[in-house]
Amino acid sequence: LANHTIEASFAPDQPNTVVFAVNCGGPPYTDRTGIVYQADTQFSGGSTFQTTAPIAGTEDDILYQSERFGSFSYNIPLANGNYLLTLRFAEIHYTSYAGSRIFDVKIEGKEVTANLDLFVRAGKNKAYDLAFPVTVADGILNVEFRSDVGNAKVSAILVLRP
Repeated sequence: LANHTIEASFAPDQPNTVVFAVNCGGPPYTDRTGIVYQADTQFSGGSTFQTTAPIAGTEDDILYQSERFGSFSYNIPLANGNYLLTLRFAEIHYTSYAGSRIFDVKIEGKEVTANLDLFVRAGKNKAYDLAFPVTVADGILNVEFRSDVGNAKVSAILVLRP
């Protein structure tokens, strides 16, 4: 057997590219990792609410201290392709019991979470994130929030290109 030399080279992992970030119901904000969230934009319907209460489970309280609530949607223009969508939540309104706010989320017309009760999942004033892989085929990422009990809500939206 002859001696062989094998060379390997490794490219560093390319970080995900931020293609859209919005602070729902709130002002522009740059998070601790340098992601710049725009002031609320690309929405249809809903109302806004803000608090100054501290938010547990995050170093970026500002992203969770505001919300768009009601029945509403975000329609985000994006190039066709695959993305990772993160929805950021915190229950900043209801204080004492489960069942006060229950809602559903659809992405690109498909229900991705049903009967979401943030008080049950995380409690009061605590960061709670959900991430979903999505494929955009029509140039617009559609995210719909539908109220079942109380009002649907979202605190921030982050879209990454893997």
